[in-house]
Amino acid sequence: MRCSVSVDIAFQMLMNTTSSKAFFRRRAWLAGLALASPALLWFAVFMVGPLAFSFYASTLRWNGLLSSPMEIGVDNYARILSDPRFWRAVNNSAVQIVLGMVTVVPTAFALGFFLSRRPPGYRILTLLFFAPVISSTTAKAIMFIGLFLPEGMINTILREVGLGGLTRFWLGEPSTALGTIIALDIWAGIGFYAVLFSASLSNVPADLYEAAELDGAGPVTQMRRIALPLITDFVGVVLILHFLFLLLGSVQNVLLITQGGPGDFS
Repeated sequence: MRCSVSVDIAFQMLMNTTSSKAFFRRRAWLAGLALASPALLWFAVFMVGPLAFSFYASTLRWNGLLSSPMEIGVDNYARILSDPRFWRAVNNSAVQIVLGMVTVVPTAFALGFFLSRRPPGYRILTLLFFAPVISSTTAKAIMFIGLFLPEGMINTILREVGLGGLTRFWLGEPSTALGTIIALDIWAGIGFYAVLFSASLSNVPADLYEAAELDGAGPVTQMRRIALPLITDFVGVVLILHFLFLLLGSVQNVLLITQGGPGDFS
């Protein structure tokens, strides 16, 4: 009898404890929702709302706010998918993204590793690497236009070293216009991500590098076997950031430098 009573009491205590945990868990969830509600409301109004309206507007024939919209379903999508210029833009974007990803991130990681080892003058180097970030997009575009003009620095250097046959109208030829945009993306991105990698790698204990040096590991081996595995997650973040920049942000360089030309080759 006593055993049965003890079991009942233990069961009731367990149920009470479980109910209390569930109650506090619900309260914590509601409190978190209340605290996050301003951010969620902002996101819904200024992000989800415009995105949904953009999708709706894409199903309309609408020449402006003063004209009446007319619903046309997916005709706009059918038109753009049958437009050769759209597929050329897709191809250009794919080339730009692939070349940007495979050149910027590995090079920036190597430079970031170099800066994290605190070589002489690393503070000045960090400032120089970060300079493109603090420069406006317009300033960078004007600089690259000056570099690639027919009488610009690139062609001048080529003539001075006896390679005049390689001079080009870089911004006006279909074969080189997209390359100048990619060159600007690479130059502007490498320094920024190098500084980010340097900051992340500064948390790696110096003892690991010293032990590797005692075992005969050189800088390349240390970078590949020690630095890279320790910040793999951060490398993934940088890859995502640079992909989004190339996909969404690089269009400003196209508009400022070539305006999509010559023709629609860039």
